Amino acid sequence: MRRLTRYEYNNTLRDLLGVQLDFAENLPPESVSADGFQNNGSVLGISPIQIEYYLKAARMALGKAIVTGPRPEVFKHHAIKSEKIRRVKGPVSSRLGPDSRFIVRLMKFPREGEVVVRVRAHAVVPPGAGVPRMRIGMGVRADVRAPEKTLAEVDVANSATRTFTFRGRIESFPLPGHNPKYPGLQVTVYNAYEDGRPKTRKKKKKKKKKAPVEPDPTQPLLVIESVDFEGPVFDAWPPVTHTRIFFPTSGQPTERQYAGKILSRFMTRAYRRPVGEDELAGSLALYDKLRTGSPSFEIAIRDVLSLVLVSPQFLYLVEPRNGSASRQPLDNFELASRLSYFLWSTMPDDRLFQLAGKGRLTDQAVRQAQVRRMLKDPRARQFANHFADQWLDLPALDRVAVNPEFHPTFDDRLKRDMRDETRHFFAEILNADLSALNLLKSDFAMLNRRLAGHYGVPLPSGGDMQRVKLSEGSHRGGLLTQGSFLLSNSNGEDSHPIKRAVWVLDRLLDDPPAPPPPDVPDLDPSRPTWPSCH
Repeated sequence: MRRLTRYEYNNTLRDLLGVQLDFAENLPPESVSADGFQNNGSVLGISPIQIEYYLKAARMALGKAIVTGPRPEVFKHHAIKSEKIRRVKGPVSSRLGPDSRFIVRLMKFPREGEVVVRVRAHAVVPPGAGVPRMRIGMGVRADVRAPEKTLAEVDVANSATRTFTFRGRIESFPLPGHNPKYPGLQVTVYNAYEDGRPKTRKKKKKKKKKAPVEPDPTQPLLVIESVDFEGPVFDAWPPVTHTRIFFPTSGQPTERQYAGKILSRFMTRAYRRPVGEDELAGSLALYDKLRTGSPSFEIAIRDVLSLVLVSPQFLYLVEPRNGSASRQPLDNFELASRLSYFLWSTMPDDRLFQLAGKGRLTDQAVRQAQVRRMLKDPRARQFANHFADQWLDLPALDRVAVNPEFHPTFDDRLKRDMRDETRHFFAEILNADLSALNLLKSDFAMLNRRLAGHYGVPLPSGGDMQRVKLSEGSHRGGLLTQGSFLLSNSNGEDSHPIKRAVWVLDRLLDDPPAPPPPDVPDLDPSRPTWPSCH
């Protein structure tokens, strides 16, 4: 029995409620075990202050899933011409080269809910060039260096105009606060094409106003015909997140009978097993108590469900026992949870629940078939990402600040690509069932155009991470030449051989160096051979 990690908790809330938001963002950080992993039960304790955070997160999540008022106002905006905003440096246009953008500013927009951005666009690709890559940024510029998050990024290969549709929760993006310096929400379309040439950051000087610069004819153009914004959007009303909890029922049950059905169904999903009669009776008794002072049936149910979501039966991977100290086989529902939290880092899906309910997961052939199905599911990438992050200590990338005086072409996007390279590399070895020796030496790498240009290898066709065959004799195969390893074990200016050696011993060989013996004397720092390493 162990507590869910932050990412398992957030994934479980997402799949239970159908709301795509990071509800674990404000939870206390996790402890890390001696082997570097977060899902070790010995370090997953819980405290009263954590329970308060969990209750707050549960109420917020249920508040997003359940609607209690009328359908909210929908805001729409249509733009066929880019705005020129004085504080935004660089050219704006409808014909985007790699250095220009299309800007839409909205003075009226929703504060919560799902929004849609539709872009009508096509590509103009010169001979020998790659296809343009469209990136949609959304957020508000609160200062000179604006916070903005990426809504989507996609290659555009079509020469005829087509509509690209992107959806996201607006709460996930930086929004203006009260009486902001720069009011309004900004949606920006970029041509994020990479030609493989390093882009040096230069100090900008004030220049006289000049005529607009024409796009480079050797670079692919992203031609924007229009950008539409709409939100909040609902495929139905009440939304699916609401009807998933307040589902239609046959007959005409009383309010309390309907509450019992809602609680039974929700608790079964939340606890990842059939709910017991005593458990259901306790929740119904709480509902009876809350309903008398609640303004509506929905609010009373919401308050009960928020307490379900702070129950140990939800927060922990519980495997009930009869008190015997002997080893006991897992039942079908426990097997379903073991499989889903191992391979998906989230709760079982409907298929696993169905098989568990029929008692079929104890059949080895059925279990093997489910493992194969689960590994093909996109959710398996969650396991690959978290395992690679924790095993290889990829968060160390964020602890290294790269000095632009030493590396003027380096930026945050390149750092993100280095992390993604290692994640995709591990996932490729896992999904293709390759030898673990590829971790040390491989004839392929996982690259996009930006990272390939940084490494000086032939550019792949698109902007997404993809498997690239390396030339014979290339030293780019394996983990030890990847940017994530080299950068995270540096000081941001130069390499650090000692850090790299410790990382190899610890993470790859499981033989970390022993602590130094006591009372080691200081060494003379003036010796000429030492500063290069120390």
